[in-house]
Amino acid sequence: MREDPLMRDFVMRLEENFKERFESFNLSSELLLFLRQPFSVPAGGQWTAEAKRLVSSLDEASLQLEILEMSKSDLLREQHKQASVSNFWTKVVSQAKFKNSRITAMFLLSMFPSTYICESSFSIMDIIKNQDRNRLSSVHLDQCLRIATTEYIAPTSEVLLQPVAVTSLIEWEIEEKRSSLEMSRSS
Repeated sequence: MREDPLMRDFVMRLEENFKERFESFNLSSELLLFLRQPFSVPAGGQWTAEAKRLVSSLDEASLQLEILEMSKSDLLREQHKQASVSNFWTKVVSQAKFKNSRITAMFLLSMFPSTYICESSFSIMDIIKNQDRNRLSSVHLDQCLRIATTEYIAPTSEVLLQPVAVTSLIEWEIEEKRSSLEMSRSS
């Protein structure tokens, strides 16, 4: 089979393009191991400094202490075996107890989907704003993008019939005052 010079040139340019795009996207294997297997990484490893570089608001010393505490928890180990990586970090690991670990994991988990969403949005924008609709205002384009990129999930009857929970402290206080006034009136 004969090698096509055009195809070879294309593949070489593509390889260079990928190298340029992902040059700053070099994460250590220890940091990625922390995401997948948090019980396997050393608490004092180099990955904590890399995590601090990626998320400047992190407290590196607290992150190391959290990893030590996490490694001692048999309950978390068992839950880790049963849950997916994203469910483990979003639903199992406590935000209050493992704040820095969770922030690091959430940052790493959101890297790939956010790039995908951004690229998809630009593609959708190109489709919306084509030659025939090149005079869309920014407001209209924003509205079209919002409609095109928002997934509609029809609510079920169970969701619609659930009582609405009081969400803020102010609403709760107002509700308490109303209740006490109604009780004093009925007495």
